[in-house]
Amino acid sequence: MAAMDIKKEVSITKPVRHRRNIMSSQSSLYITAKNSVTDSVVAPKGGILCILYPYVEVEWDMPWRDQVRGAGPNTDESGNIWNVGHLYQPDGTMDIKPRLILLNYPNGGGNLPKALKWARSQGLENTWPQEAFAIGKQHPEFRENVKQGLAVNVVATTKCVFLEPKRTLVCCVWFGKKAGWRQAATHGPEQFCSLYTWFAFRR
Repeated sequence: MAAMDIKKEVSITKPVRHRRNIMSSQSSLYITAKNSVTDSVVAPKGGILCILYPYVEVEWDMPWRDQVRGAGPNTDESGNIWNVGHLYQPDGTMDIKPRLILLNYPNGGGNLPKALKWARSQGLENTWPQEAFAIGKQHPEFRENVKQGLAVNVVATTKCVFLEPKRTLVCCVWFGKKAGWRQAATHGPEQFCSLYTWFAFRR
């Protein structure tokens, strides 16, 4: 597959660093400076963006269990993540090569409602778990590349709602301190408020 013209794509901003993912020749990570403009998207005050160039490839047709295992090989078999696949059934119109933009608040102060409000202002769409799983699978060293903390998580921003008992959860992929350690999980939206959270949106 032909790579996109990266120089053209990042010409409107100066990334503070970029590092090629050693596991894939298809995609690179670009971390922007605070409050910058990248790919016509304006970072919020105190926020930085991670742009995945040129794309990640989402395997929408792959069974849910295989997606979870590919994204998080260290996922506990007793976790809720195994039981929510029926809530995220693609309808055949989803892009297999979405343009994903991740938002982080490196000094804290971020949360899911704040991130969702910002995304709406930029015309971005919420991501499904399968898109976060693709990042986990294709960027297994995401934490090392962003050089942040002992563990970071990438959050899929479409919520799921259980009816019995009624509760709202969000899916994510954790990247641990040990290289390659990854776990897929579900948590309440209120738990995603640390400086190690990256909220994933679709361009």
